[in-house]
Amino acid sequence: MHTALTRVKNDVMKTRADLIRYCLYPSIPESVYSVYSLYQFTKLDSKKGVGGRLTGSTTATCFSLKSQFCEVKCFVSSDCHLFFNFKEIKKTVWRDIFSFLNEGDHLLVYGDIVDKRGYKQKERKLDGLEIKNIKKIVLLSVNKKEKVLSHCTYVSQRHKGWFEFLDLIHQAVRERGLEQITTPSLVDSPGTEPDLDLFETKRYLQSSSLSPEESTLFLNTSPEIYMKRFLCRDWSDIYEIKKCFRNNEQGPINHNEFYLLEWYRAYSNLDVLLEDLYFLLNFLSEKIRSTSFPKLKKISMKELFKQYLNRELHPDTSREDFIHELKRRNIPFSSSQEVEDLFYLLFLNNIEPYLDKETPLIIYDYPVFQRAYARIGEEGWALRFEFFWKGIELANAFDEVVEPEEQLERFQSDNLKRKKYGKKELPLAYSLLKDMEAGMPPSAGIALGLDRLFLAFRDLDDIKKIRFFT
Repeated sequence: MHTALTRVKNDVMKTRADLIRYCLYPSIPESVYSVYSLYQFTKLDSKKGVGGRLTGSTTATCFSLKSQFCEVKCFVSSDCHLFFNFKEIKKTVWRDIFSFLNEGDHLLVYGDIVDKRGYKQKERKLDGLEIKNIKKIVLLSVNKKEKVLSHCTYVSQRHKGWFEFLDLIHQAVRERGLEQITTPSLVDSPGTEPDLDLFETKRYLQSSSLSPEESTLFLNTSPEIYMKRFLCRDWSDIYEIKKCFRNNEQGPINHNEFYLLEWYRAYSNLDVLLEDLYFLLNFLSEKIRSTSFPKLKKISMKELFKQYLNRELHPDTSREDFIHELKRRNIPFSSSQEVEDLFYLLFLNNIEPYLDKETPLIIYDYPVFQRAYARIGEEGWALRFEFFWKGIELANAFDEVVEPEEQLERFQSDNLKRKKYGKKELPLAYSLLKDMEAGMPPSAGIALGLDRLFLAFRDLDDIKKIRFFT
């Protein structure tokens, strides 16, 4: 080691704090690529610098730089003049300052960019890259919280897979002839579903009076209201991937904010939606798993009750019938619970746990009290289906109500239930009702939870494992 360089280290570079004080570069120099952009672009000048996060095993002559989801190896020969070249310190060899660097520090290196086989990068994308003949290293910023780095490392590959997953979904639904639209996230009416809790905020508009006008808005729970308004305005085959918000939703498969894929087809029915759904699932399976998706098994709710409870279920099975069955099976319930709550107590205790988790299942024909916004069929069943896979409810589809009078009655009925549950009544979507008066075509719509679907495809058990921030 050169005597002059040793003296610089002894006089100035005694601690990591000294390194940060004297060697932290104040800005990014020109002509710099991130490790990630190095992988993406095919026309690179190998003389330009490459920036990334210091990671992986390091030695006095080798280290790695990471950016997003890729990594390059950097090699320093033993006789290389490696130095920091800024501020008071003119030269410091790599071996002198290496012990002061921590995993997670951000570095910029200058050297020849080559592929794994040893020749320089040309006009093509490479699977793996190395940086050799390094002449300068610049310390750009430092890592002070190891837990941030470790968390990012923990989820980075899954997070990358999540964005690829969304891209595949866009590809698949477009192949089915659906057109992407966008709807508002702040809405004056989010729908009236009795079991949902919402995020509420205030909007202030300056007026001529002394105080601004105030109105209540909600974060959307789904894009349904506005997508139906598109249908009323002569759009026919539409989809949206929407970030939605629901309060009081936490758990392994629930989160306060989540992604829905929702699509609607005018002049169509549930059979067409089922074809769409299977096409999407098969498309994803072939891309992610390189295998075809198993066939969807269809079974009615009536058949499930007969198979697992040995009880007949009718479209208008009464509340007293469900109470009798719950008592017979010693399942606790409250006398104040609505008929739909009693129904789900039986379903959740005696049917859902016994469904084959590996078999993708379509459950159709629900009792009238489970109609939500679905039309009632000729045999009295609510025309809707739910999709279950890996023990998770993933999608909900409806043959939609199209008469404004009927839709108004459903809204009002929901609000009565909310009031009975001790929840705040919600403003009705009069804008939708007004559009429906101009004519809404016969339509079918479906909402598919994408976070849950991603969990199912990746065989994961907790939504937190695919989120950078919880």
